[in-house]
Amino acid sequence: MKPVFLSYSRKNVKDVQEIADTLCAGGIRIWQDIESLTAGNTDEQIRKAIQEECAVFFLYVTDESVKSEFIREVEIKEALNKSKKDETFHIVPLIDMPLEKANQKLQGSMLGDISRYNGVIIHNGETLFEASSKIRKILLKAIIKRPADQDFTISLMTYSRTPGNIQPQLDLDWSRLNFSDKIMSDTIWKTHLLPALKDVKDALLNAGVTLIRLYAKASLSASMAFGYIFRRETGFKIITSQGEQLWTSLERPEKPSGLKINEQSRNIGSKHLGVNLSITTSVDNDLRNYVDKQQLPLRAELFCKPAEGPSRESVPNHNVASAMAWKIGNAVRDTKSKYNITDIHIFGAMPLGLAVLIGSELNACGRIHLYEFNKSESMYYSSWRLEGNY
Repeated sequence: MKPVFLSYSRKNVKDVQEIADTLCAGGIRIWQDIESLTAGNTDEQIRKAIQEECAVFFLYVTDESVKSEFIREVEIKEALNKSKKDETFHIVPLIDMPLEKANQKLQGSMLGDISRYNGVIIHNGETLFEASSKIRKILLKAIIKRPADQDFTISLMTYSRTPGNIQPQLDLDWSRLNFSDKIMSDTIWKTHLLPALKDVKDALLNAGVTLIRLYAKASLSASMAFGYIFRRETGFKIITSQGEQLWTSLERPEKPSGLKINEQSRNIGSKHLGVNLSITTSVDNDLRNYVDKQQLPLRAELFCKPAEGPSRESVPNHNVASAMAWKIGNAVRDTKSKYNITDIHIFGAMPLGLAVLIGSELNACGRIHLYEFNKSESMYYSSWRLEGNY
């Protein structure tokens, strides 16, 4: 996917960072001068970016940007020339000043009223984040097209930037985001990342894309949440990279999972279920430490472990992974029904690919609490909640 060119005044850089984070949370790659310019002729690089490298020209219209001769005479004119030659090239403004004044200042630079372009006007009482989210929806629908080979590639990153040899059509590079709280907090999930994934989902469905090829280097919570958002019941099929293999979920796997699931009843009256996914290593002690420290009452606990014990060789291939995910999903639903469970708490150690597949199998499971393990502190902490209504 070609990036979106960000045109703005450096005096608005703080606002533009918020806009950039909102767009990038939805997988939209950006071309921004402070990151993309290299040593050499700035004018030439910017002209080339607009003419050859970018699919969209985003213009942040403010009192400061409309005064910039460089924006008016170079960036806007290059974008208009590109749009005349390429009907797939989009100009999308975000107008953060009175429309009449903006049109007056841009007269001779833009073709007619700037509101005729498919952009957004920030109205009184509307936040920049709300307006930027509207822009994200517009851009996603503009750039997401059904690929000829039917596969649509998405990268999901929380630990490091997307490698240069990976060229996804959507780049969910959450490692580059700048939020006030840590990315794995439930606040960031609900405020920024979940809305972004829902926008991606809507845009994919709008384009008729239902087959996703996922490349992930992400936390277990992010991987499981992605599988959950794009689970089979919502119309999607995920093929996820796991090492050199490709794993995908199956409606009814025929191969044995090699997984043993034991249930233990605990606090009568509680409506919480603990799910222990000790696949590559045991999480027994760390889970118990968390439950005791937080005084979390569990009605029951599911112990899901390979028959021969946790190890890195427990999930050798796609067939075993699919069977494990399917078996875990059914066990969670059965236990939920048995004890009238409302909240499910998932702790685990497993391959990322398996986390994606398990997430895709957790349909109709109620409220799901995800946890991340902090290796430096040797303890779990609460991360995201999946509420089940998306």
